[in-house]
Amino acid sequence: MSHQTITDATRDAALQDRVMAAASKEAWANPEFGDTPFGQRLMAYPTAAIDTFMWPVAIDYEDEYAYALGLDPPNPNPGGDPGVITDANISAAVQAHWPVADALTVDMPLPPDMAGTMTAAPLWPEQAELVGPAKGPTTEPVHTAPAT
Repeated sequence: MSHQTITDATRDAALQDRVMAAASKEAWANPEFGDTPFGQRLMAYPTAAIDTFMWPVAIDYEDEYAYALGLDPPNPNPGGDPGVITDANISAAVQAHWPVADALTVDMPLPPDMAGTMTAAPLWPEQAELVGPAKGPTTEPVHTAPAT
């Protein structure tokens, strides 16, 4: 168990896919989570689950991941093996670490892959101030990086 094990788990593509599936299922099928601002955002941008939940899942199940890598021979696919980290484990971590609404009111920039032009109405009121009233597709930038 080490920081490297946690890092390796966060980069595990199969585990990322499973985390994204678990978070998307909560957003789409569970109103308790889907009706939150983050749930609505996740429905539009499912990859946001990776940035939000990969580190908590990797930390919560560090021992299981490390054990699978330490086997002789090592498990070649620990993140994709539900015998290492179960679907129930991942769902529990997603539920436990779901962002509360108050945390989403902090003024944070959009991730770089979400910056640029928008073809739909903004998701958060703060974004509406940047692009103006929703009138259909716009070519105005949604977010610009702060000047350095």
